[in-house]
Amino acid sequence: MDAVKKIIEGTKTLIAPPDVWFRFNEAVNTPSTTIQDISEIIKTDPSLVANVLKVVNSPFYGIRSKVDTISRAITIIGLDDLYNIITSVVAVNSFSKIATDLVKPATFWRHSFCTGILAKKIAQNCNVLHTERLYVAGLLHDIGSLLLYSKYPTESEQIIKQSAGDEEIHYRIEKEMLGFTHADIGAELLTMWGLPDPLTKTIRMHHEPCADEDIVLDACIIHLANALSNCYILGTYLEKLPDKTNEPDSCIWDYISMSDEQKDNIYEGLDEELADAISILIPYNM
Repeated sequence: MDAVKKIIEGTKTLIAPPDVWFRFNEAVNTPSTTIQDISEIIKTDPSLVANVLKVVNSPFYGIRSKVDTISRAITIIGLDDLYNIITSVVAVNSFSKIATDLVKPATFWRHSFCTGILAKKIAQNCNVLHTERLYVAGLLHDIGSLLLYSKYPTESEQIIKQSAGDEEIHYRIEKEMLGFTHADIGAELLTMWGLPDPLTKTIRMHHEPCADEDIVLDACIIHLANALSNCYILGTYLEKLPDKTNEPDSCIWDYISMSDEQKDNIYEGLDEELADAISILIPYNM
């Protein structure tokens, strides 16, 4: 993993989260921290406040009364959801600074948001608690690809051509050609950010979902969401649908229970949810 750490070290200044993120992350993990303490930290970054309140007041949450303060947001949606919202806002803004000619930013983020939304839907169908964490894992599951495309453009272009839109083949070629994958880079990067171990492990294992029993359910959900996203024209990780259907690993059905009706309805309302998520979270200057 020395090569992975070298890639991350070389871009640390570009994609480091703002200071407010580190202070917020530390506060959330300190038992004595109060809602007021967290509100005061977030309020030091007016742009972050505006973005968080925009998300909380969006159709995504469906809250009837207007939420106009961070403390009220915490009261209504809870600290766990607030943590996931702030993680999403900060990550999208930070990682959107990475430049690459191999994939259009709009395509990358559509796939990321689509996978996050589908992951949350699958988790809800499976009666999983705290589904917002699956949305964040889906949103960030391919974040390592941006660094890989930026640092290894020639190899990445070759891998993209050989895999022809099949992400599982793409993953295997990365491992064979480079000795590491975008999932490895993403996990190490988010570990540097101080994100929880279960989330970073889920991202590392989303192409080998049944290999780590500690996070197997979450990894299976992200794996399935990723496969479903690549079967949906607005959610493909490239510009077109793959030549053949991205079939998920069969092992996931040992952990995920979905009826045929739930599978048939998984794309219902996805266009609108995807448009809402992108309009809320994607920086206007992208």
